[in-house]
Amino acid sequence: MLKFDGHNLYNFNTNHGLTSNFVNTIRKDSKGNIWILTNDNDFLKYDGYSFYNYRYSKDNSKSFLDVKEFSNGEIYFATSKGINILNPKTNSFYKLKLLDEIDNHMVRRLIVEDDKLWILSKNGLFSYQKKCS
Repeated sequence: MLKFDGHNLYNFNTNHGLTSNFVNTIRKDSKGNIWILTNDNDFLKYDGYSFYNYRYSKDNSKSFLDVKEFSNGEIYFATSKGINILNPKTNSFYKLKLLDEIDNHMVRRLIVEDDKLWILSKNGLFSYQKKCS
């Protein structure tokens, strides 16, 4: 993974805190944190200084495929087994339960539009309207 600060180019790898040199997806949230999904079923947060490993499960059959921030600050993860959500205020995870067509099935991509979540799964395209408090 490379970082350019306007003057210098930095190369990050497993010697610097990444859990794998094989990165699938990188996304930036509204606070400037970088979310990194790796081939080792890990996801990390990089705050500009340090890497934080958020290994969700030892279940190696789950793959993290996409990550998006919802309007309320929660971080949504598309996985090979549905959608998992990180509440950054409590640093806790929960599984989003919607429909049999989505739960425990591969979710490939997520798109956030205002308070609507578009979900592309192997079973089709779905939309989810969340009430944010």
